[in-house]
Amino acid sequence: MMQFGIFVALFIAIALCFLLIPLWMKPKCVAQTDTSDINVQLAQKKLQVLEADLENFVITQAQYESLRNELMLNLHRDLKKTDSQKIDETKGRWLAIPLAVLVPLLALAIYSVKGDLRAFDDVTLTQSEAAKRPTPEMINSMVEKLAQKMKDNPQDSQGWLMLARSYKVLKRYDESVDALRKARALTGEQPEILLQLADVIAMEQGGSLRGEPTDLVTEALEIDANNDMGLWLSGLANTENGKLNEAIALWQKLQTHYPQGGDDYLEVQKMIDQARDALAKK
Repeated sequence: MMQFGIFVALFIAIALCFLLIPLWMKPKCVAQTDTSDINVQLAQKKLQVLEADLENFVITQAQYESLRNELMLNLHRDLKKTDSQKIDETKGRWLAIPLAVLVPLLALAIYSVKGDLRAFDDVTLTQSEAAKRPTPEMINSMVEKLAQKMKDNPQDSQGWLMLARSYKVLKRYDESVDALRKARALTGEQPEILLQLADVIAMEQGGSLRGEPTDLVTEALEIDANNDMGLWLSGLANTENGKLNEAIALWQKLQTHYPQGGDDYLEVQKMIDQARDALAKK
């Protein structure tokens, strides 16, 4: 709400500047005893500006004729004035004070009727953001539609991968494994698919990489020895099997892929330190 108030005050201040500065900055008094020549010169200059605007297509011919006639009429009126006149530099300044008061009041009155003062409340914003998030029912509905689409187009490997990731998010691991196996059958032995399959099977096994997940990780590293996910999972698999030195070596290799001191680097270092601590306790 405070942020909203600041924005309102800023915009009102800008509006007042446009209104009050022209009123306050009136020209000084000028005695006009014989201004015929001046008026003629000014009219000529204005006419030249109109002609330039017409040539540059700023105004149309009809607008030009109208403005020129108005200019000639004003010049005629000015030339008929023979008495001295004085322009009061304070004329109109009295409007500054009521405008400074009325403009903010009018703006607030209009917003109180047409606007919503809750628009910038933290609670309102939080509720609005929450309303935009898909509900579990919406997610399930979208996943089911994708599953139906894959039944109609079973040769779409990318569709199976997308469906597998969706099932994984929903923790439907058995269905995710099935979708990944279908993608694997279509694409062949791709490291990323092998590693995703190993990861989901491990989740299905309660987090254990023993058995098929370890075999899949090993196969993936044989194809791509520098795969980040492969090195990470292989280190976890070796740790689970008691091969801590092998795990440390794999993670040290993985660590060289990241900038020293970065989040990924430090996360790997944490795993290395835990493995070293486990070795020291043996």
